[in-house]
Amino acid sequence: MTFEEQVAQFLQETDAWTEVRLQEVTNQNIPLPEDAIEQMLAVVESEITALIEKGFTVYEEKFTPKVLLDYHHLLVERELQKLGVDTRDNIHAYKENAQVALAVMEGKLKPENALLLMEINRAHRQKKKGNENGICEDCVC
Repeated sequence: MTFEEQVAQFLQETDAWTEVRLQEVTNQNIPLPEDAIEQMLAVVESEITALIEKGFTVYEEKFTPKVLLDYHHLLVERELQKLGVDTRDNIHAYKENAQVALAVMEGKLKPENALLLMEINRAHRQKKKGNENGICEDCVC
Protein backbone atom coordinates (compact mmCIF):
# COMPACT_ATOMS: atom_id res chain seq x y z
CA MET A 1 0.00 0.00 0.00
CA THR A 2 1.40 3.41 -0.89
CA PHE A 3 1.77 6.11 1.71
CA GLU A 4 -1.09 8.06 0.15
CA GLU A 5 -3.33 4.98 0.35
CA GLN A 6 -2.36 4.50 4.00
CA VAL A 7 -3.25 8.13 4.74
CA ALA A 8 -6.60 7.81 2.96
CA GLN A 9 -7.41 4.60 4.84
CA PHE A 10 -6.37 6.16 8.15
CA LEU A 11 -8.54 9.21 7.57
CA GLN A 12 -11.52 7.03 6.63
CA GLU A 13 -11.06 4.96 9.80
CA THR A 14 -10.74 8.00 12.04
CA ASP A 15 -13.74 9.69 10.42
CA ALA A 16 -15.84 6.55 10.96
CA TRP A 17 -14.64 6.27 14.58
CA THR A 18 -15.43 9.93 15.23
CA GLU A 19 -18.90 9.55 13.77
CA VAL A 20 -19.61 6.59 16.06
CA ARG A 21 -18.20 8.46 19.05
CA LEU A 22 -20.32 11.53 18.39
CA GLN A 23 -23.38 9.28 18.07
CA GLU A 24 -22.56 7.76 21.48
CA VAL A 25 -22.48 11.25 22.98
CA THR A 26 -25.79 12.11 21.30
CA ASN A 27 -27.32 8.88 22.63
CA GLN A 28 -26.37 10.01 26.15
CA ASN A 29 -28.60 13.06 25.60
CA ILE A 30 -25.64 15.41 25.75
CA PRO A 31 -26.43 18.31 23.46
CA LEU A 32 -23.53 19.45 21.29
CA PRO A 33 -24.03 22.53 19.13
CA GLU A 34 -23.35 21.85 15.45
CA ASP A 35 -20.88 24.75 15.20
CA ALA A 36 -18.96 23.42 18.21
CA ILE A 37 -18.73 19.99 16.57
CA GLU A 38 -17.49 21.53 13.33
CA GLN A 39 -14.87 23.54 15.21
CA MET A 40 -13.81 20.45 17.16
CA LEU A 41 -13.42 18.42 13.98
CA ALA A 42 -11.39 21.20 12.37
CA VAL A 43 -9.00 21.32 15.35
CA VAL A 44 -8.51 17.56 15.33
CA GLU A 45 -8.05 17.39 11.56
CA SER A 46 -5.53 20.22 11.60
CA GLU A 47 -3.41 18.63 14.32
CA ILE A 48 -3.54 15.14 12.80
CA THR A 49 -2.69 16.44 9.33
CA ALA A 50 0.29 18.35 10.71
CA LEU A 51 1.52 15.20 12.48
CA ILE A 52 1.12 13.07 9.36
CA GLU A 53 3.17 15.62 7.42
CA LYS A 54 5.81 15.68 10.15
CA GLY A 55 5.92 11.88 10.27
CA PHE A 56 6.46 11.72 6.54
CA THR A 57 9.14 14.40 6.72
CA VAL A 58 11.03 12.51 9.41
CA TYR A 59 10.50 8.90 8.28
CA GLU A 60 9.41 9.23 4.64
CA GLU A 61 7.68 6.07 3.36
CA LYS A 62 8.51 4.18 6.58
CA PHE A 63 5.98 6.29 8.48
CA THR A 64 2.56 4.77 8.91
CA PRO A 65 -0.34 6.99 9.96
CA LYS A 66 -1.71 4.14 12.10
CA VAL A 67 0.81 5.24 14.71
CA LEU A 68 -1.47 8.23 15.30
CA LEU A 69 -4.71 6.30 15.81
CA ASP A 70 -4.93 6.51 19.60
CA TYR A 71 -3.53 10.05 19.49
CA HIS A 72 -6.42 10.97 17.21
CA HIS A 73 -8.89 9.38 19.61
CA LEU A 74 -7.29 11.23 22.52
CA LEU A 75 -7.64 14.53 20.65
CA VAL A 76 -11.33 13.90 20.02
CA GLU A 77 -11.89 12.99 23.67
CA ARG A 78 -10.06 16.12 24.85
CA GLU A 79 -12.15 18.29 22.55
CA LEU A 80 -15.34 16.61 23.77
CA GLN A 81 -14.22 17.26 27.32
CA LYS A 82 -13.90 20.97 26.48
CA LEU A 83 -17.54 20.81 25.37
CA GLY A 84 -18.62 19.45 28.75
CA VAL A 85 -18.65 15.70 28.05
CA ASP A 86 -17.16 13.48 30.78
CA THR A 87 -14.41 11.67 28.89
CA ARG A 88 -11.96 10.88 31.72
CA ASP A 89 -12.10 7.12 31.22
CA ASN A 90 -11.62 7.39 27.48
CA ILE A 91 -8.77 9.85 27.83
CA HIS A 92 -7.10 7.46 30.23
CA ALA A 93 -7.54 4.58 27.77
CA TYR A 94 -5.83 6.41 24.90
CA LYS A 95 -3.11 8.36 26.68
CA GLU A 96 -0.39 5.67 26.77
CA ASN A 97 -0.45 5.01 23.05
CA ALA A 98 -0.79 8.73 22.35
CA GLN A 99 2.46 9.21 24.25
CA VAL A 100 4.04 6.49 22.14
CA ALA A 101 2.92 8.35 19.01
CA LEU A 102 4.53 11.53 20.30
CA ALA A 103 7.77 9.63 20.92
CA VAL A 104 7.69 8.62 17.25
CA MET A 105 7.15 12.25 16.22
CA GLU A 106 10.13 13.26 18.36
CA GLY A 107 12.32 10.65 16.66
CA LYS A 108 12.74 8.64 19.86
CA LEU A 109 10.99 5.53 18.55
CA LYS A 110 10.70 4.00 15.10
CA PRO A 111 7.15 3.68 13.73
CA GLU A 112 7.34 -0.10 13.36
CA ASN A 113 8.47 -0.48 16.98
CA ALA A 114 5.75 1.90 18.10
CA LEU A 115 3.04 -0.21 16.49
CA LEU A 116 4.27 -3.27 18.38
CA LEU A 117 4.43 -1.36 21.66
CA MET A 118 0.93 0.00 21.09
CA GLU A 119 -0.43 -3.49 20.51
CA ILE A 120 1.20 -4.65 23.75
CA ASN A 121 -0.39 -1.69 25.58
CA ARG A 122 -3.82 -2.52 24.13
CA ALA A 123 -3.51 -6.18 25.09
CA HIS A 124 -2.43 -5.27 28.61
CA ARG A 125 -5.29 -2.77 29.01
CA GLN A 126 -7.73 -5.43 27.81
CA LYS A 127 -6.27 -7.95 30.22
CA LYS A 128 -6.74 -5.55 33.14
CA LYS A 129 -10.39 -5.08 32.11
CA GLY A 130 -10.39 -1.41 33.08
CA ASN A 131 -8.96 -1.99 36.55
CA GLU A 132 -5.97 0.35 36.42
CA ASN A 133 -4.98 -0.24 40.04
CA GLY A 134 -5.20 -4.01 39.98
CA ILE A 135 -2.54 -6.54 39.19
CA CYS A 136 -2.99 -8.95 36.31
CA GLU A 137 -2.67 -12.66 36.78
CA ASP A 138 0.52 -14.04 35.18
CA CYS A 139 1.76 -10.52 34.37
CA VAL A 140 4.80 -8.49 35.34
CA CYS A 141 2.67 -5.63 36.64
